Amino acid sequence: SSSSSSSSTSTSALGSGSGSASGSTAAEALSVAASADGGDDDAAVNPALLSELLVDECCWHFVQSTKPTDSRQVQLRESLHPYFPRCDYRGVVKFEGATALRVHFDPRCRTAEQSVLTLALDKDMNNVIGRYSGDPSSFRPVLVHADSFYFRFQSSVPGEDHGWGYRFTTMPLLGLQWLKEEQVLGESSLEWACWLLDFLLNQATSALPRGAVHNNKVFSALVRYMRSGGVPYKHRVVA
Repeated sequence: SSSSSSSSTSTSALGSGSGSASGSTAAEALSVAASADGGDDDAAVNPALLSELLVDECCWHFVQSTKPTDSRQVQLRESLHPYFPRCDYRGVVKFEGATALRVHFDPRCRTAEQSVLTLALDKDMNNVIGRYSGDPSSFRPVLVHADSFYFRFQSSVPGEDHGWGYRFTTMPLLGLQWLKEEQVLGESSLEWACWLLDFLLNQATSALPRGAVHNNKVFSALVRYMRSGGVPYKHRVVA
């Protein structure tokens, strides 16, 4: 039918773009979508409508992929406070199906120099994510690109003045990126939201109606994203 023809033409034109696509390619994609009516005026897609759909898509993915995590999906790991001066133990944190994990440390974290908390992707602690020791400024949030990680705490401190210890929470990030085709229809993707934003701001400007992207809807979605702790790709949005 003419409507299905319009849809497939629009999708094909947009799908051919990439992060390095030229502005003319983006403009051509919108132009093709606007003229792909197949002789049926009701089926035509104009640039204003297409840009509105893309902006809505971009905002939805930013909001959904960074919405607060259910408290039941948070795992807590901590030492005693204060911790034993001489100890060595391990543990694991796992969220089945997560595309990434956000790790946040308690602002009270503090250890002696001879006490080290190590995070790693393997239980042998060879693929190290980070090592944490010292004052609170050393315990910075980290994003783990896996659904699990291991931790080990080692301490050999003489005496009793060795600090508060450590405490961290881990939350799953389910909307970082699509890993399977079936996820595209029902799950959010922060990576896709960033690509769409770049496309709309830098590659499709000549074909978009005035004010299509610079509006309150996009601003609110981006503010919420920037205020979300531990989420990745912020440097791409700021740049």
